[in-house]
Amino acid sequence: MYPNEGHNKIILNRLLKLAAFVMLFILSWLYCHDQVVFTVNHIFVHGQYEMSKDEIIRTSGIHQGASMFDLNIADGIQHLIDKPYVFNTYISRQFPDIINIHVIERQPVALIRLKEVYALDAFATMLPGPVHYSLETMPVITGVDPELPFEMGKQTFHPDIHLAINFVNYVRQFNEELRSYCSHIT
Repeated sequence: MYPNEGHNKIILNRLLKLAAFVMLFILSWLYCHDQVVFTVNHIFVHGQYEMSKDEIIRTSGIHQGASMFDLNIADGIQHLIDKPYVFNTYISRQFPDIINIHVIERQPVALIRLKEVYALDAFATMLPGPVHYSLETMPVITGVDPELPFEMGKQTFHPDIHLAINFVNYVRQFNEELRSYCSHIT
Protein backbone atom coordinates (compact mmCIF):
# COMPACT_ATOMS: atom_id res chain seq x y z
CA MET A 1 0.00 0.00 0.00
CA TYR A 2 1.34 3.37 -1.03
CA PRO A 3 1.44 6.16 1.57
CA ASN A 4 -1.04 8.45 -0.33
CA GLU A 5 -3.42 5.62 -1.28
CA GLY A 6 -5.47 5.94 1.95
CA HIS A 7 -5.60 9.72 1.57
CA ASN A 8 -6.76 9.40 -2.07
CA LYS A 9 -9.55 7.02 -1.03
CA ILE A 10 -10.78 9.54 1.57
CA ILE A 11 -10.80 12.33 -1.01
CA LEU A 12 -12.56 10.12 -3.58
CA ASN A 13 -15.12 9.08 -0.97
CA ARG A 14 -15.83 12.72 -0.07
CA LEU A 15 -16.11 13.73 -3.73
CA LEU A 16 -18.60 10.93 -4.37
CA LYS A 17 -20.68 12.01 -1.35
CA LEU A 18 -20.60 15.65 -2.51
CA ALA A 19 -21.61 14.65 -6.06
CA ALA A 20 -24.49 12.55 -4.68
CA PHE A 21 -25.63 15.44 -2.49
CA VAL A 22 -25.52 17.94 -5.39
CA MET A 23 -27.39 15.50 -7.65
CA LEU A 24 -30.03 14.93 -4.96
CA PHE A 25 -30.40 18.70 -4.46
CA ILE A 26 -30.82 19.33 -8.21
CA LEU A 27 -33.35 16.53 -8.59
CA SER A 28 -35.30 17.78 -5.53
CA TRP A 29 -35.35 21.31 -6.90
CA LEU A 30 -36.55 20.13 -10.32
CA TYR A 31 -39.25 18.02 -8.69
CA CYS A 32 -40.47 20.91 -6.50
CA HIS A 33 -40.33 23.35 -9.41
CA ASP A 34 -42.74 21.26 -11.46
CA GLN A 35 -45.17 20.40 -8.68
CA VAL A 36 -48.50 22.14 -8.19
CA VAL A 37 -47.61 22.49 -4.51
CA PHE A 38 -45.38 25.46 -5.24
CA THR A 39 -47.80 27.59 -7.26
CA VAL A 40 -49.31 30.84 -6.07
CA ASN A 41 -52.75 30.11 -4.63
CA HIS A 42 -53.20 33.10 -2.31
CA ILE A 43 -52.12 36.72 -2.64
CA PHE A 44 -52.56 38.90 0.42
CA VAL A 45 -52.24 42.68 0.22
CA HIS A 46 -51.46 44.70 3.36
CA GLY A 47 -51.44 48.45 3.99
CA GLN A 48 -53.40 49.71 0.99
CA TYR A 49 -56.04 52.39 1.36
CA GLU A 50 -56.32 54.52 -1.75
CA MET A 51 -55.41 51.76 -4.20
CA SER A 52 -57.60 48.67 -4.39
CA LYS A 53 -56.30 45.19 -3.67
CA ASP A 54 -57.01 44.16 -7.28
CA GLU A 55 -55.12 47.17 -8.67
CA ILE A 56 -52.08 46.38 -6.52
CA ILE A 57 -52.07 42.71 -7.56
CA ARG A 58 -52.52 43.60 -11.23
CA THR A 59 -49.76 46.23 -11.08
CA SER A 60 -47.33 43.85 -9.37
CA GLY A 61 -47.65 41.37 -12.23
CA ILE A 62 -48.09 38.46 -9.81
CA HIS A 63 -51.01 36.17 -10.50
CA GLN A 64 -52.52 33.03 -9.07
CA GLY A 65 -51.23 29.86 -10.66
CA ALA A 66 -47.71 31.20 -11.25
CA SER A 67 -44.77 29.18 -10.02
CA MET A 68 -43.37 30.44 -6.72
CA PHE A 69 -39.87 30.01 -8.15
CA ASP A 70 -40.47 31.95 -11.39
CA LEU A 71 -41.78 35.18 -9.81
CA ASN A 72 -39.79 38.32 -10.53
CA ILE A 73 -40.33 40.06 -7.22
CA ALA A 74 -37.96 42.95 -8.02
CA ASP A 75 -40.01 43.87 -11.12
CA GLY A 76 -43.23 43.65 -9.11
CA ILE A 77 -41.84 46.02 -6.49
CA GLN A 78 -40.66 48.48 -9.15
CA HIS A 79 -44.04 48.45 -10.93
CA LEU A 80 -45.76 49.28 -7.65
CA ILE A 81 -43.31 52.03 -6.68
CA ASP A 82 -43.94 53.66 -10.07
CA LYS A 83 -47.55 54.32 -8.96
CA PRO A 84 -48.01 57.82 -7.48
CA TYR A 85 -49.68 56.73 -4.24
CA VAL A 86 -47.10 54.03 -3.41
CA PHE A 87 -44.26 55.33 -1.25
CA ASN A 88 -42.66 51.94 -0.69
CA THR A 89 -43.52 48.27 -0.91
CA TYR A 90 -42.10 44.83 -0.42
CA ILE A 91 -43.23 41.45 -1.62
CA SER A 92 -42.48 38.19 0.15
CA ARG A 93 -43.00 34.51 -0.58
CA GLN A 94 -44.52 32.33 2.12
CA PHE A 95 -44.04 28.75 1.01
CA PRO A 96 -45.70 26.67 -0.20
CA ASP A 97 -48.29 28.90 -1.96
CA ILE A 98 -48.73 32.41 -0.46
CA ILE A 99 -47.50 35.81 -1.67
CA ASN A 100 -47.66 38.80 0.69
CA ILE A 101 -47.59 42.30 -0.77
CA HIS A 102 -47.00 45.04 1.81
CA VAL A 103 -47.67 48.58 0.64
CA ILE A 104 -46.87 51.89 2.30
CA GLU A 105 -49.00 54.55 0.64
CA ARG A 106 -48.52 58.28 0.56
CA GLN A 107 -51.30 60.01 2.45
CA PRO A 108 -52.74 63.22 1.04
CA VAL A 109 -52.81 66.16 3.48
CA ALA A 110 -54.00 68.93 1.16
CA LEU A 111 -55.65 69.52 -2.17
CA ILE A 112 -54.31 71.89 -4.82
CA ARG A 113 -56.29 73.51 -7.61
CA LEU A 114 -54.46 73.74 -10.88
CA LYS A 115 -56.29 72.83 -14.10
CA GLU A 116 -57.82 70.03 -12.03
CA VAL A 117 -57.85 69.22 -8.34
CA TYR A 118 -54.87 67.16 -7.22
CA ALA A 119 -53.63 66.08 -3.82
CA LEU A 120 -50.34 66.71 -2.03
CA ASP A 121 -48.73 64.59 0.66
CA ALA A 122 -46.72 65.94 3.60
CA PHE A 123 -43.62 66.25 1.38
CA ALA A 124 -45.38 68.13 -1.47
CA THR A 125 -45.56 65.06 -3.69
CA MET A 126 -48.18 65.50 -6.40
CA LEU A 127 -50.91 62.84 -6.29
CA PRO A 128 -54.09 62.21 -8.25
CA GLY A 129 -57.25 63.43 -6.56
CA PRO A 130 -58.04 60.96 -3.78
CA VAL A 131 -61.02 58.62 -3.99
CA HIS A 132 -61.09 57.12 -0.49
CA TYR A 133 -59.94 60.08 1.62
CA SER A 134 -62.39 62.68 2.88
CA LEU A 135 -61.97 65.77 0.73
CA GLU A 136 -63.86 67.94 3.23
CA THR A 137 -61.16 67.58 5.87
CA MET A 138 -58.27 68.63 3.62
CA PRO A 139 -57.33 72.26 3.11
CA VAL A 140 -57.36 73.53 -0.47
CA ILE A 141 -54.36 75.42 -1.86
CA THR A 142 -55.20 77.97 -4.55
CA GLY A 143 -53.45 80.88 -6.22
CA VAL A 144 -50.76 78.75 -7.85
CA ASP A 145 -50.18 79.11 -11.60
CA PRO A 146 -52.53 76.51 -13.17
CA GLU A 147 -49.88 75.85 -15.85
CA LEU A 148 -47.42 74.69 -13.19
CA PRO A 149 -45.37 71.78 -14.63
CA PHE A 150 -45.30 68.74 -12.38
CA GLU A 151 -44.83 65.01 -12.51
CA MET A 152 -47.37 62.79 -10.79
CA GLY A 153 -45.83 60.90 -7.87
CA LYS A 154 -42.86 63.28 -7.67
CA GLN A 155 -42.17 66.12 -5.27
CA THR A 156 -42.86 69.62 -6.55
CA PHE A 157 -40.20 72.21 -5.85
CA HIS A 158 -42.41 75.29 -6.11
CA PRO A 159 -41.51 77.43 -3.04
CA ASP A 160 -45.08 78.64 -2.43
CA ILE A 161 -46.39 75.09 -2.40
CA HIS A 162 -43.69 74.06 0.06
CA LEU A 163 -44.62 76.96 2.34
CA ALA A 164 -48.28 75.95 2.18
CA ILE A 165 -47.46 72.27 2.91
CA ASN A 166 -45.22 73.26 5.83
CA PHE A 167 -48.12 75.33 7.20
CA VAL A 168 -50.54 72.41 6.73
CA ASN A 169 -48.12 70.04 8.49
CA TYR A 170 -47.84 72.49 11.39
CA VAL A 171 -51.61 73.00 11.73
CA ARG A 172 -52.25 69.23 11.61
CA GLN A 173 -50.71 69.00 15.09
CA PHE A 174 -53.63 70.87 16.63
CA ASN A 175 -57.23 69.92 17.32
CA GLU A 176 -59.95 69.69 14.68
CA GLU A 177 -61.48 73.05 15.59
CA LEU A 178 -58.30 74.96 14.79
CA ARG A 179 -57.73 72.90 11.63
CA SER A 180 -61.19 73.81 10.36
CA TYR A 181 -60.17 77.51 10.28
CA CYS A 182 -57.41 76.64 7.80
CA SER A 183 -59.51 75.03 5.11
CA HIS A 184 -58.37 77.38 2.36
CA ILE A 185 -54.78 78.51 1.72
CA THR A 186 -53.90 81.08 -0.94
